[in-house]
Order: sequence, then C-alpha cells, then structure tokens
Amino acid sequence: FKMEKGCEGVCLVVTGASAGMGQALVHSLVMELLRGQSELNTGQRVDQVVCVLCARNPSALQQQQQQQQHTVHDTRVSYVYVQYDAASCTQPLPHTNVVAHVERTICNTNTHVRKWKVLVVLSAGMHEPAVIPQHTTDTHEHNTPNLTTYRYSTRTDFEDTEVARESERVNVSAPVTLADAIQTLCAQSQPHPTPCVQLYISSQAAETKWWTCGNSLYGPQKFEAETKLVTLAEQYRQKHNTQQQDTQQLMLCVRYPFVDTAMAHKLFSELLLVDGYFHTDSSDLTSPARPVSDFFHPLALVTAHTTQLPVHFLFQQLPHTPQASHTPQIPPTLPFALVTPAGADSSAMVLTYTAALK
Repeated sequence: FKMEKGCEGVCLVVTGASAGMGQALVHSLVMELLRGQSELNTGQRVDQVVCVLCARNPSALQQQQQQQQHTVHDTRVSYVYVQYDAASCTQPLPHTNVVAHVERTICNTNTHVRKWKVLVVLSAGMHEPAVIPQHTTDTHEHNTPNLTTYRYSTRTDFEDTEVARESERVNVSAPVTLADAIQTLCAQSQPHPTPCVQLYISSQAAETKWWTCGNSLYGPQKFEAETKLVTLAEQYRQKHNTQQQDTQQLMLCVRYPFVDTAMAHKLFSELLLVDGYFHTDSSDLTSPARPVSDFFHPLALVTAHTTQLPVHFLFQQLPHTPQASHTPQIPPTLPFALVTPAGADSSAMVLTYTAALK
C-alpha cells in the first residue's frame, strides 16, 4: 500500500509478553490500532506499529515470534523481542534495552511517520506460594497415606528470602523504573513531547482485605506499585504545569479479579488446600472443587475490554497540561470504575474491573 505523508505511528511496549494477559494483549492491541481508525475520530491513520515485546524467557519469546509470523501479515507492523528479566539482581537496569528500542523508534527521522504515540503495558508479575504446609499426620500404622494440612502463607514466612526480594523486583521496582524511564523519554523528545499512555496490570489483591488470604507479598506489592506509579505521574504533571509546558501522559492502574490465565490457575489450586469457599461442600476440603467458571473471568473478554481502554485515552481522552485541562472519562460501555476519584487534569487513575461473571 502507499504510505501517506503525515501518518501516525504507535510504539507498543508490553512486558510479560510471553504469557497470560500480556501475551493476549499484544495481538489484540495491534489489531485494535490497525482496524478502522475512523471510529477513533483522530483524523489520522495509524500506519505503523512497532511492538517492543519483553519477557524473561527467550525461548518463549522465540515461540511467540514464530506464531506472530504465521498469524499477522501486515507490513505496517514490526516486532522487536527483548529479553527482560525483571527479577534479576545481577542485571540492575533491565529496562535499558527496552527504553533504547523505544527511543530508536520515536526519534527516527528516516520514516514516513509524522507523529508517534507510545502505549506501554506493564504486565509482568509473580505471586509467592499462597499456602504453606503446616502439619503432617503419620497414618502409616493405619495403612493410609500421610496427611498434610496447609495454611495461608504470611509475610513472616518469606522474611529475608529470595522469594520476597524477587517478587518485589518484579511487582514493584521493575515496572516503576521502566515507567519512569519511558515517561521521561517521551517528555524530552523533540520537537514536541510524545503522547504516552501506560497501563499497569494490577490485581484486586491490592485491596487490604485480601492480604491475609495468601497475598501477603503480592497484595501489598501491587498496592505499593500503584502508589508509586500514581505519584510519578502526578509529580510529572505538576512539574510541567509549573513550567507551562504542554504534554500528554496518562498512567492507568487496573485491578483485576481472577482471570483465566496459568498464573491464576496455579493460585486457585493452592487455595483449594485451605479455603472451603472454592469447594462444592464448604465444610469439607476434600470435596470436589467448584467449576473455575464460578470464579474466573474469560481471558478473551477481559482482553477485549482492556484493549479498548488505553486506546481510547491514547486517541481521544489524553489529558493536556496546561492548555486543555479536563478530567479523563472512562467510556460508559467499558466495565471499569475508579477506585479513587480522579481530579481535574488528572494524569493517573486507579481502576477496578467490574464485569460480572456470566
């Protein structure tokens, strides 16, 4: 097809891109960005999408690359695969390669793209063991297997352990550092700041009521990451308001319930060991498990809803400072609600996914 002078391009960055929601969102977001742009009322075509896909496992990335080559045939899309080990303590700055690829994209003058936008999905995450073996009953004399009972894990179970340090790096340090670096890069790009929307995949475990239910690390860490990301965005907004500079940045933190992913299934299998709520007979932990459909939201549906959220803001509702202040509005057709009210000219929102289970 013929490239049109003055077209728009989107640099899409996804961490945790080899599994779960991260993997699902890559394809969905690309298709949303390329399909009928008239629905976005931007007046511009998105004629190039550069995907910077990040994950810890190089073989998983390679497998995903092969799948994409078979399923996506569009010259407007290109893929860059980056090994991004957010948990590594020997790689103190795992985000540097990611940021370098973003910079190379949005600062490339040898392209037909007139204006770039950046969309970041911070999807990488890890969960500690939700349960701990508590007691084993020796029943050998009765010719029956030994019985092990379990309890919810607590923060003290992981004090001064590599599990605690690794999960903090994955759930908090890595996404906050990467978000800050990309936010700074977009703000400093020339001749104008690059519009940027960042989406942090959080969890309803960030609510304090779940912290004693096997979320003693994961829940507080998700909440800490949300807090730090919101603070970064607001500090950035205040700085540029003071300097009377116009910029377009938005940070979205979205809390999800159980979504049908491998990580959620692993957690579910652990919870069955301690919580009767997940069993057909709540008073009997040996009774059959209730169907996962009672608890799990379909990945395809959650992905479809989530895809529309950042794209909406990137093309229609991105806050400006200070010329055109407004409170970002969530599209009424999407099942997301504010956890805390967003103020005028807000540059950060914490949302929760509100779709009902079928």
